[in-house]
Amino acid sequence: MKKHLFTAVILLATCGIINAQTPTTLGVGINPPYGTLHVHSDTIIISGGDTNAPGPIGGGPRDSEFHHSISNIHLTNALTGTSLGHGFVIECNDHVTTLMQKEDADLIMKNHNAKIVLSANGKVGIGAVNNSYLFNVNGTARITSNLSIGGAINCSGNGVFSGTLRAGSGFFCAADGALKVKSLRVTTTDWPDYVFGGSHRLMPLSEVEGYIQVHGHLPEVPSAEKAEAEGVDLGEMNRLLLQKVEELTLYVIDLQKQLDELNCGRQSEGAKPDK
Repeated sequence: MKKHLFTAVILLATCGIINAQTPTTLGVGINPPYGTLHVHSDTIIISGGDTNAPGPIGGGPRDSEFHHSISNIHLTNALTGTSLGHGFVIECNDHVTTLMQKEDADLIMKNHNAKIVLSANGKVGIGAVNNSYLFNVNGTARITSNLSIGGAINCSGNGVFSGTLRAGSGFFCAADGALKVKSLRVTTTDWPDYVFGGSHRLMPLSEVEGYIQVHGHLPEVPSAEKAEAEGVDLGEMNRLLLQKVEELTLYVIDLQKQLDELNCGRQSEGAKPDK
């Protein structure tokens, strides 16, 4: 009789913790469960205490100053230990949910053939299982907001600088230091072939001289103060430089014509009349 009574008490106590409402739902520490498996716990665990020791069950905290509420699901298997320092834990700590691999091994999240691997040494690989970098993406990555990089950017393929760094409209690449490339292509508009057209006004050299005396730089070219303060647009600067080269070419052509006319005049004056 005592044996049956003891069994009944154990069953009633168990039902207070585990509530199987239907054959398809199970509640642990909650009645009724809100899902197929619903685990609820208000176990008090010491913050900063011995992580290998279980927390008090049904009692107060070991240290009244440092404690918080934790609910967790702890999974172990035949290859792991059974303490809090082993296996895999899904933990709800106050308002924060954490996935923890307690073993010295990788944590892998897999969706069909796609994998995200968090290695035991803190490296993250997306699509890259054998990861030798702190963060490695094996595939195409897209960032729709800002990307801040405090070190070097290496675009490489097969160990050779052959990758692509692409910045779309509205994106900027700032380098506080030297930028070395083998080839740089800048797209621009309004290329200054118009200088050789009939509508372009070629400023007389006397006006160019007066402008330089007043401003200290060529017309349309930014001053040294502005260039140092704001930098220069490579495409626009190359356009301006080409425009000045083309204008200079026209000046030289005009001077050559004047020189030819002067030489012809001197030759005419120096010619002796026929007798």
